Amino acid sequence: MNFREFYEKLEKRFPSEFSATWDNDGVMVCTEPERQIKKCLTCLDITLPAVEYAAKNGFDVIISHHPLIFRGLKSIDTTGLCEKNERAVLLLIKSGIAAVSFHTRLDAMPGGLNDYICKLLELDNVYVCQNDEFPLMRVGKTGRTYTSDEFARHCSDVLELGKYSEACALYGDQKEIRTVALVTGSGGDYIKSAVKCGADLFVSGDVSYHETEEALLCGINVIDAGHSGTERAAAKLLKEKLDIIFNEDIYSEFFIEKRKCKYFF
Repeated sequence: MNFREFYEKLEKRFPSEFSATWDNDGVMVCTEPERQIKKCLTCLDITLPAVEYAAKNGFDVIISHHPLIFRGLKSIDTTGLCEKNERAVLLLIKSGIAAVSFHTRLDAMPGGLNDYICKLLELDNVYVCQNDEFPLMRVGKTGRTYTSDEFARHCSDVLELGKYSEACALYGDQKEIRTVALVTGSGGDYIKSAVKCGADLFVSGDVSYHETEEALLCGINVIDAGHSGTERAAAKLLKEKLDIIFNEDIYSEFFIEKRKCKYFF
């Protein structure tokens, strides 16, 4: 099938109605809409190494979670210092590789990233918190009683943080953990809703100092497992969904790049 047909099928499985109004997701780059799609690479971010890997190995399209183009590129100029995605965009165009990003729609949709991480964390009776304008947060019950430390270790193991030289930060005193609220990525804005839902613990990434202080004052513990830590699994999830949608008609592979950042010395 060509790219047009390929994307039409994706749109049915990743409905744009789940995208936040401020988001920019969907088709990022497409220079050859009639190109036949036989190989698809999935990733968290469409970085230059991801595009180089795709070009070297004959991939026709890359699907990411984070938008390749979010606020817009001001220029395409590689003669000097360049913005984050300029070189990646240029290589995609030169290689004829299409790029698609499913961002907040993948976060919010049923069976999307937040549900996927809840499943990995073995949470039961998971439901969507409706206290917010954009319903991202999931709330679920642990299969057994954890201490705060035990659930932090559980998060670290399940999200494979050590494998990528990352770690999670736990804020709060030791307490029994039975109800967990989760927002992948940067979810500090959802802490008040987590409190209203009766959560013992809030799990997210990029949680600020003031947000953690607010949570502790409200009696809820916080685990900050990092932005990439809570969303890296999007690459695997997208591949799994592609395999279901296209069966064996399209070869898919996920690409996970180890960030050049160390937490331990």
